[in-house]
Amino acid sequence: YGYYGRGLEKMKKAAHQDFADGRKRLPLRIQTFREAQEDPEKMKKYVAALQTLQDQGFTRWTDEHKRKIGQWFGDYLESNGYMNPSVNQRLFKTVVMNAFPQLSDGKACDTWDEYIANPIPVWLKIDAWMAGHMKLKRMTDKDFEAYKRKRGTVRAQVIPPNLEMTA
Repeated sequence: YGYYGRGLEKMKKAAHQDFADGRKRLPLRIQTFREAQEDPEKMKKYVAALQTLQDQGFTRWTDEHKRKIGQWFGDYLESNGYMNPSVNQRLFKTVVMNAFPQLSDGKACDTWDEYIANPIPVWLKIDAWMAGHMKLKRMTDKDFEAYKRKRGTVRAQVIPPNLEMTA
């Protein structure tokens, strides 16, 4: 995960396009997987590639992975103006759960073997997740710009006139 600040501006600029590009590639991924299902040699290569990921430990969460992503995420929140999550733990947990919905549904792809057998349900959930984030970003950007135009400043929107402190 690396140091939080390294490459951040580049990531921020690329994030929306990365989602769009990922969504464009999905139909080809599905087609390629379905073709592999029909061809034992292609399927053997597909399974071998995924097995390599598993053998190298990329499919398991370790305490080290959790620590690193937690550190990165905490640094991100802090430097982007979020208060300490301890102030309202339930709110932060709710936000995280909504930002990262459950990928397995108790019916398919709950295990690595089920994912290898048919990753399409997970891919479709990830696609819907990316589409939702893209839509939310567009709406948020549009609303923020509208507030600035309507109120003149963000401060005017954040602090209603009746709560302004006077000298």
